[in-house]
Amino acid sequence: MTIVIDDAGSGDLLFGVVIGAYRKETGEFKYDVIDVKYFKPPRFKRKEYLKESSRIVLQLLKKLKVRRDEEIQICRG
Repeated sequence: MTIVIDDAGSGDLLFGVVIGAYRKETGEFKYDVIDVKYFKPPRFKRKEYLKESSRIVLQLLKKLKVRRDEEIQICRG
C-alpha cells in the first residue's frame, strides 16, 4: 500500500496550510492544519512551522496506522 502526504494553502496563507495523508488503495484520508500563526513573527523567523508540520505528519501517519512495509510518498512542497 502507498500513503501520499501533500500540502495545500502555502501560497496564500489565509487560513493556514492543510496537510493531508491519503492511502491510495483504500481511499482513507486524514488531514490537519498548520495554523496561520506559525507564519507570522516571531514564529516564522524561528521556522516553527517546520516543527509543526513534522508533528502533524507523524500524527496523521499514526491515525492511518501506517505499517512498516508501506511506501510513503511526500510532496516536495
